[in-house]
Amino acid sequence: AMQVPLLGFGTMSDAPEFGASVVSALRVGYRHFDTAEEYGSKERVKEAIVQANVPRSELFITSKLKGLPCGDYESVKARTQKLLDDMGLQYVDLLLIHYPGSADFDFEKAPEEEMKKATLEYFKKSIKSAWHNMNQLKRDGFTKQIGVSNFYRQHMDELLSNMEQNEDIPFANEIYVDLVHQEEEYVQFLQEKNIKVIAYRPIAFMTVYSFLEDVMESLQRIMKKVDEGITTAQFLLACLMKRGIHVIPKSTNDDRIKENFEALQYVDKISDSVLEELKSFENHEMICMYGGQDEFATAFKNVTV
Repeated sequence: AMQVPLLGFGTMSDAPEFGASVVSALRVGYRHFDTAEEYGSKERVKEAIVQANVPRSELFITSKLKGLPCGDYESVKARTQKLLDDMGLQYVDLLLIHYPGSADFDFEKAPEEEMKKATLEYFKKSIKSAWHNMNQLKRDGFTKQIGVSNFYRQHMDELLSNMEQNEDIPFANEIYVDLVHQEEEYVQFLQEKNIKVIAYRPIAFMTVYSFLEDVMESLQRIMKKVDEGITTAQFLLACLMKRGIHVIPKSTNDDRIKENFEALQYVDKISDSVLEELKSFENHEMICMYGGQDEFATAFKNVTV
């Protein structure tokens, strides 16, 4: 099976012109594309792949099913077939459970309202059947690998202790990881179990950092040790990749699409001492206060009942 590239491209967008950004990413060299049943960009991703004329065998395509696909396998199978049809694909390389809640979860609404559909109680009741269905989808050839997303330690422990012996452990867990939410302990836990970590929104809050002078000053001081020419985005992405974390930044700006991709050339220049220095940004109060966090990720992480 194809290896999942360290650097990929996020496709959460409803913009009609987003297809051009995907074409741009393909031409720059991106080969991992992160998609979902939930995203309005499926058609555009499909058209972009055709337009850029990249062979399917060179692509690693991740997609996600809304919520826990528990219950009747036939309906899960039909949904997955529709997802593939919408994208013009025979299979995906990696299929994830998008989040540890029910399929009618709405990301447009307030987290505290929607978390009623993602209680730990609901999760415990549904995960065994959902994971069983995911394994069946893999056996039936819909996907090469199966995994999860937005699963935190309490979810993962539950999944791992309830799965059948002949079932696959998750190939990957796609979670929110960035400068202020480094998830050091949890990432290590996952990597020790051989579960790959894919970081979504890895540089989503860079505008918040640049707004805070002292944050930018400390960052730039560390960046200079790595390379005079490195940009903030490249630095943050390279640091995550150095930790063995796969990143899927999204951009609609051609220059930035290229800039992000070029972060790959700096990965080997990131030293352990640089990563050590970055730990001081963990839970940075000012960044969080100015909106530099993902509310849904926080809600999933903190669910206890």
